[in-house]
Amino acid sequence: MKEADMVVLAVPTYGGKTASLRNAFTDRAQGIFKSYEESPKKDVLGKVFALIVIGNVPASGDLAYHTVVMDDWDCRHPLTSLLLQATDYGQSSISGTLITDEESENA
Repeated sequence: MKEADMVVLAVPTYGGKTASLRNAFTDRAQGIFKSYEESPKKDVLGKVFALIVIGNVPASGDLAYHTVVMDDWDCRHPLTSLLLQATDYGQSSISGTLITDEESENA
């Protein structure tokens, strides 16, 4: 992350909640983002962050989306974010085929 120009976080949701791996990442990142000024905080928070939350509104994907956006408010640049819904592309959220859908690549 330190060397990147942009950081894109893709977060899958399950039943309106974010994936546990994202929660672990956020918990461990608190030590970097909320610690002393000498920390790598300055190297990370100056980046452009983008969030892609994957989940359908009927399954509370919008709730997870708002949770993720509110958790990451401390960035210098406004967050570019997107709620990517499998149903918008005629895909099943369970099958895992959204990543191979050409139309969703342009979202």
